[in-house]
Parts: sequence; C-alpha cells; structure tokens
Amino acid sequence: VDVGWSLATTRAALEHRAVLTGDTTITSGVTTEGRLAVLFTGQGSQRPGMGLDLYEQFPIFAEAFDAVCARLDVRLERPLREVLADGTGLEDTLWAQTALFALEVALYRLVESWGVVPDVLLGHSLGEITAAHVSGILDLDDACTLVAERGRLMQALPTGGGMLAVQATEADLTDATDLGLDIAAVNGPQSLVLSGDLETIERYAAECTAHGRRVNVLAVSHAFHSALMEPMLDDFATVLDSLTFHPARIPVVSNLTGAVAEPGTMQQPDYWLNQVRQPVRFADGVATTAELGVDRYLELGPDGVLSAMARDTVSDALFVPALRKDRDEAGSALTAISRLWTTGARIDWSKVFADWGGRTVDLPTYAFQRERYWPQPSTGAAVGNGLDSWRYRIVWKPLKQLTESPAASLSGTWAVVGSADGLRAEMVAALTDAGATAVSLPVDDVPRTRQDLMELLKHALVGSDPLAGVVSLTALDARDESAGVAETLELTHALDDSGIDARLWCVTSGAVSTGASDPVRNPAQALVWGLGRAIDRGGSARWGGLIDLPEEPAARDWTQFAAALLSGPEQLAIRDGQVRVPRLVPDAPETPDPVAGGEPVRWPESGTVLVAGGTGVIGAGAARWLADHGVRHLLLTGRDGSAAPGATELVADLTGRGAQVAVVACDPADRTALAKVLAEIPREHPPAAVVYAPEIAADAEPSELTSAGIDVIDRVVAGARHLHELTTDLGLSAFVLLASADGIWGNARQAARSAVGAYLEALAAYRGAGGAAAVSVAWGPWKDSGAGDPEELERLRQGGLQAMPPEVATGVLGRLPDRPGAGVAVADVNWSRFAAAYLADRARHLLADLPEVRRLRGIGAAADGADGPGGPREQWVRLPRAERLRAALRLVRAHTADVLAYPDMEAVEPEREFLDLGMSSLTAIELRDALQVATGAPLSSTVAFEHTTPTALAEHVLQALLGPDADDAVGVAGVAGADAESRGGGILRSLLREA
Repeated sequence: VDVGWSLATTRAALEHRAVLTGDTTITSGVTTEGRLAVLFTGQGSQRPGMGLDLYEQFPIFAEAFDAVCARLDVRLERPLREVLADGTGLEDTLWAQTALFALEVALYRLVESWGVVPDVLLGHSLGEITAAHVSGILDLDDACTLVAERGRLMQALPTGGGMLAVQATEADLTDATDLGLDIAAVNGPQSLVLSGDLETIERYAAECTAHGRRVNVLAVSHAFHSALMEPMLDDFATVLDSLTFHPARIPVVSNLTGAVAEPGTMQQPDYWLNQVRQPVRFADGVATTAELGVDRYLELGPDGVLSAMARDTVSDALFVPALRKDRDEAGSALTAISRLWTTGARIDWSKVFADWGGRTVDLPTYAFQRERYWPQPSTGAAVGNGLDSWRYRIVWKPLKQLTESPAASLSGTWAVVGSADGLRAEMVAALTDAGATAVSLPVDDVPRTRQDLMELLKHALVGSDPLAGVVSLTALDARDESAGVAETLELTHALDDSGIDARLWCVTSGAVSTGASDPVRNPAQALVWGLGRAIDRGGSARWGGLIDLPEEPAARDWTQFAAALLSGPEQLAIRDGQVRVPRLVPDAPETPDPVAGGEPVRWPESGTVLVAGGTGVIGAGAARWLADHGVRHLLLTGRDGSAAPGATELVADLTGRGAQVAVVACDPADRTALAKVLAEIPREHPPAAVVYAPEIAADAEPSELTSAGIDVIDRVVAGARHLHELTTDLGLSAFVLLASADGIWGNARQAARSAVGAYLEALAAYRGAGGAAAVSVAWGPWKDSGAGDPEELERLRQGGLQAMPPEVATGVLGRLPDRPGAGVAVADVNWSRFAAAYLADRARHLLADLPEVRRLRGIGAAADGADGPGGPREQWVRLPRAERLRAALRLVRAHTADVLAYPDMEAVEPEREFLDLGMSSLTAIELRDALQVATGAPLSSTVAFEHTTPTALAEHVLQALLGPDADDAVGVAGVAGADAESRGGGILRSLLREA
C-alpha cells in the first residue's frame, strides 16, 4: 500500500503506464486524448448478490446504495437488500429494475469519488433512467419513484409476452412486423430484439431457424418495448406528471433517437412514455458516442453485457465492465479503473487509496532504457568529395514476368500511325493476333502537321469504337534527325485536338543499347526517347511509353511487343524474343566493366583538347578541370568566340592554371566552319581529345516546344554529329559528350534538354561500338549553370536534385570509364524526395533498383512480412479486407520509425500524434517521400499534419492506394482516425512548435 500510495501521489503520470499488484501486472498501456462514456445496463443482467461485496469494502458505495434503498423500500414489499442477498423474486420485473438501478447509482458514485468524469452517458432501457439521474435530470427521490412505479406497472401487465433475439438488420425483419411483432431493441448492426405475443414469437423463431437465421428466445415475463406495454401508459403518465425534471449537467445519448438528447427533450413526460413503448436504439447511440470522439467505455452494471454488444458497432475502442459475473467485485472495479487510467482517463489515485491508508516512502529512480541516437562514424573508407556517390549508369534487365509468361490479350481498337509499310503491316498483324482490332493509318502522303494528322485520325476512325491505344512509327522513317521529335509532337497535339484519350506508344529501332553486344544503330531516334521521357514526366494520362525494336523483328518479338503494351513499364526494348527494361544503378568507378573491362580515360598533355561550347558554364568548368590536371593546350569554341561574356576572364584563369588557350568563334553545327577549325590546329599539338558541352539557353514543356525550340535541338544534334564524323579517324584519346541528366529521367519543363541528353548518350554508344573513343556524361544541375537562377534551383532542390559545385562535379572527368560507348550520370540526388516526385502520378520503373529506393520499399515489405509479387497495392488487394488496414499501419509505423531513427516500429505508437513522436516539418516531408516511394500513392507534403497519427495516416494511404476497395477496411477504424484529424491543427501546431 505504501509503495502504491507513493507512486500515485509523488510520481508524474507519464504516457506509458502500468498498474501492478505485487509481482502481477494488472494492465498496461499508452495514453491517448480520447473521451469517456459511461454505459448503464438494462434488465436481464441482474444476479443475486450483485454489489454486496462492494458494499462491505467501500463506504462510499454503501452510502449511495443505502440512499437508494431507503427511497425504494417504502414502495416495495421487502427490503431490496434482502432480495439481493437471497435472490428470491429477482427475476421479476419490479425487483430486477429496482435492484439494477440501486447497483448502478452506487457504482457511479463510487467511480465518481475516484475521479472518473464521463464526457457522455448512455443507458439501455432501464439504464437510461440511471443516466438521467446521474446527469442531473432527475433527483434521487424522483428517479426512485420513476423506477419503482415503472417496474410495478410493467409487472402488473398480463403475462404471455415474449422477446426474440435475431441476427438480422431492420430491413430483414419487415415480415416480422407484418405479423404484429415490434422491434424492441437495435443492439448492433445485425443484432435485433423482437417483442410481442409469445405464440407469435415462437412461431417466427421456428421460421427463422428453418431459413438458417440465428435466433434466441429470451426468458422474460413480458414483451417490453412493444404494443403490449400500452395498457400501462395512462397510469404511467400520471406518475410522470408528478415528477420534476432539470437540465442535464452531462450529455445523455437518447434511446429513442440514438443521438445526443437535445436540451429539454428528456425533461418532457412524453419522452419517458415513448421510452417504454419504442425500441431502444442502442447501436445508433454507440455510433454517436464514437462520432463524439469517445474511445473508452466504462460499463456500470452486474456484468459486461453492453460492452460485448457495443463492440459490434465500434470495434477499436476500449470497453471496460466495472463488474464481472463470478469474479471478485473489488478486484473487477479496481481493474476497470486501472485499464481506463493506462489509456489516459483521469483517476484520482489518492481517493482510491484513501480507504486503505498509506504513507509516502522513498522510491527508486527510474530504470533508464539507453538507446544511442547519435550517428556512428562510418567504418568504411570515406570518399573525400562524395563524387563517387553521385555516379550512376543505365543497365538493362529482362522483364521477368514477360520472360516467364509472354502471353497477352489486347482489346479494343488500336491505331498504327506511320509510313514504314512493311513494319506497319507486321505490327497490325501482331496487334490483331493479340486480340485487338488494329487500324493502319499510313502517313506517306500526309504533311504530318497537327491539322493534317487530326483530319487523318477523324476520317480513318469514323464508325469505329473509341481508340484503346495508338502506336506511332513516325520516328522510324523521319526525314532528318529532329523530324522524329517534331512529328511526335504534332501527333500528340492532333490526339489532343481530336479528343482521343488513348495512350500513345512511340516505337523506335536501334535507338538504345541494352548491352555490349547490342549497339545503338540509330542515335537520332533516341531524340524521341528523350522527348517521350519529358512528356511522361509532365503527367500526361495519354502517354503510354517507348518501345525499341530489334533490327529485324521475328515472330516471337512481335508476341512480346503485344505483351509489352500491357506489362506496366513505360520504357522497354525487345531483343531476341525478350523484353528488357532500363534501370538506373550506382556506377562504381573502381569496378571493372563485366563485359569490356577497360581503364579510365587518359587526357593528353601534349596534344590539343578541343572544348566545343567551351565559353559556356559547363564547358568552362570542364576546361578548368582539364587545365588543373595537366592539359596544356586548350582550344575553346563558341558561337561568339572571344566576344562571349566572361571569355577574357576565362582565358586569364586558364592561363594562370598553366594552359595555353585559344578561343575561336565557331558553331559546330556549321560543318564547314568546324572542319576549318580542326584543320588549323597546329601540327605540333594535334587534336588529341574532344569535349562537347552544348548549352540550351531557353527551354519549354513539350506542349510548348515551338519550331524555334526544334531548331535548337537540330543545331545541337548537328554539332555533335559533325564532331563525331570529323574526328572518327583522328585516333582521339577521349571524345566526351556533356549533356543534361534530364535525358535519362526526363524533365517536364525541359523538353529540349531531355531530347538532346538522350541523343548524346546514344551517339556516344554508337561511336563507341565503331571502335572510336567515346563516353557521355549526363550532369545534374550545377550551381553556376544556366539553370542557376535561385527560383529554379529551389524548385529542383524541392524535387530532390541538389545543385553541384562545378569544381566537384567535374572531378568525374578524371575517372571516366573506357568501355565502348560508356555513359555515366553525375547528380547529387535526395532519392527519397526525387523518387516521391518521380512516382507521384505513375508507377515508373527506372529507379526501382537504386539501393535507396529498394531500401524504402523494403522497409514496408519487411514490416509487413510481404513476400508475394507486386507492391503494396497488389499485396493489400489480396489480403482479407479486415487485414488491409493492419498492413497499411505496419507500413506507416515502419517508415515513421526509419525517418525518426526509432529502434523499430514497435516504438511508434499507432494512436500517438506525429508531433508527439518528434515529427518536424522536415521529417514530415521525408515520411511523405518514403511512403510515396514505397506505395506509389500520391500524397501531399503536409499529409502527416493532416492525418495526425500513424493510424489516421494509414487509413489515408489505404484510401489513396485502393480507393473504394479500402472502404470496408478503413470503416472499422474511421472513428479513431477522424478523431485524430479533428484534434487537428497539425500544420499550425507544427509551425508554432518550430518557430
């Protein structure tokens, strides 16, 4: 007792709580901010001796019990306590109702003395009178009069009534009401009680049993809450007229409506007349309390009858009966308040201990559970400038599900647009074989403008069903390098103008290399790949994807082509009857290429290195690195030559670094001018290496790319091609093409950079396959680049791309691989943030093999124990509906633990608010990013403050991912989530906390 008293009165009530007796833990839990409802039991649960043990042990209970009995005994033939002690007649209505009322009032006064303050009250039939009394509507004298006279009048009615519990909904029981039976109680979604003539009750019970419906004939003397109660109503009205009603001090949920009683409603005598006759809408009442934010219930009565029934309506709340049949009453009552306290209810333990004595004693200090949160120093070798962690490259992998099962079944009408007659015919045949209705749309004699293509589509599709898909072959037969881009754009505009919602697939052949034995054959077609990636990143619902065909497709390739259209990935290549997909992976420079081996690129000290575009930001940065690393002769070209802004200062800087520098005005798009520049390089320092660093000053979204933008692409492409053609036979030690990483992952705002980047990567692979030196470098943003205005850099940063210092980024030039046609991407990327944006509107697959992305996806899979195919959506759909929310909650808790550096997900309490868990505005973004990567569900940046607990956020993720399929799963926990959100203010409170 002394230890308990000292703990209760001298120690803080922390969130994690437990109640023990000796060495036994009675209960433990974590506090929440929910509300408390008190339930009062109705007739049927009474039992001999109920409450008498409490009477002996708790003076407050005895005092309240005696006060009730003193008022009831004057209206009864025997003292109520005697009836309770021997049980004689306790099944009769009068004794049952008066005994239950006395018990419930005394129980309430006991827990009230222990500090229990309910937020709302709900009684069942007779129990509603107890609720009315303790709320203040009836004083004790009038409440006892009402209970005694109500019981006496009911008992005086003729016997012969019956009641039947039925597993059904109200809508299921219209046949029962047609027979003259009344609905007496709605206790749960499929738990009803019928009341009426006993013979009819028994006959209907037999019919239900014959139809497989579960029923139970109740042992009662009268048909309560039915028409058989009406003969007592006049006399009962006289009793009610003599009573005085007062305003309620505590809200009461009405049995008649299932809603909170409006002021004045329960103060009307007619209410209590109807309460005898009308059904008890207990299930609606429980649902109302949940909507009010109640998540813990204390039942005051002889057993846990209402707690069991209420769980059918609200499954995720705490239901605590104060007493249990055949259990020690004092122990049951103390366990009940202990369970309430460990979940956050207020209990005044000093009042609980008051009857037992107790003195304050010294207590030991808390036993600390030590966890280290400071980051541990890395045991591996650190890379000084972090450059190696910025390197990535593309690899191609077989699409496993199509390799194992290539069969596909298309449907609907598909249009094939292009002028490659033979290939178009084969494609139409392949689509037809796969189940589609294929329409061939030749464009040989069409100007291929937006208007002309729109007219072609309209005329060709008159009378046909809406298109399911469009396959474009325009890149295969483009008249020149940039024509494939222009015609693809015109086709997308024509589809828009025609109101065609079908997805567009662009087909190329030899535009990409899937490995050392599969060279690029048509680098110009790679422009369409870069453009397509930009269109895709723009979120166009009309974009299907890109498919690259082998040089001469075989029958099995066409089978795979049809299957690829339905496979999911948006970028595919078909080789040797196999579908392959690109994956971005880390590029470790110290790891030899598994196919070609090779050494890093060697930069010459004696020869001349031509830097085309050398007066621009990227070219100048490359030139500075070359000068710092032993290149003594630099030839820089630019459209404006030495008149370019900053050219004079650049020459001085490079000279100071030990290089001899010449600057020439030359655009490599002008083949003649470029040939002249190359020819004029001194023989004593012949051309030894080429760096091409084109700059695109202005760019736009694909839909806004004008003819001027196409001209920019054409000029950059021509410059690269001319450099390649004019230097192939010079035996260069290095030929390096510098481009934007937008060509790899696309940029909805930079269509030209995306197209050019993909082309330069393909040109390097094409040149390398021919035996000449070639490598491409795809840069992320530079701090001093043309994209370096603060607003643009901030937009990129928010999307996961950090601007790189040029002096660090150019370090890659010293570690370029020498494998044929190698390409490397260099970018400082926050992958969780970038992947969240990349995957926000579509399940793209390029990043799937990155360790950071795999880790984020693996967190959820490990937490969920998922080992089936597919991501969370596919796995959760296969789960029983009741399990889906649990799976989503495990995912949210696992990622929350990861973001907040908790030891494991068990440390993340499902109902604890994110702010209390330690979430900040920054970690909230990280959690959003991680969940978006793991699930593919679109989530707002403030999602953790809009859905403020792990449970609420799990419900939201489930809804975002599964839509209507999530409804049943979320329904069981919707109240808790709604309450968490209603406490709300998460965003504001976060800002105030961080201010």
